[in-house]
Amino acid sequence: MAGAEQEDVPLGELFDQLVQEGKDVARAEVDVYRRKAVGRLMAARLGLALILGGVLIAFAAASAILVGLAIGLAKYIGPVGGGLAAGAIGLLIAALLVKLGANRLSPASDTKEMIS
Repeated sequence: MAGAEQEDVPLGELFDQLVQEGKDVARAEVDVYRRKAVGRLMAARLGLALILGGVLIAFAAASAILVGLAIGLAKYIGPVGGGLAAGAIGLLIAALLVKLGANRLSPASDTKEMIS
């Protein structure tokens, strides 16, 4: 190579430089993904708060319905019987919803398929 001078850099130093640059690239990638995740979380914050508020109001409404049912049944089977019947109905509905929700969840062994 006429006129072009190359510095003789030891191979070990080149590998050290390569490893350091690889670490820098990896750190930069992690930082990018972290910033994206935080940004998405911040954007979803209001939506999550509204959903939580809706769930709390739904719990209050379900309680009011069950209390009304207990009061209505109290005329026919007494106050204790009405409360027990309304509680049993509420528990049956809750158990049904939990069972349906549990059936919709995939087993932990399927997570490998979901990732790839």
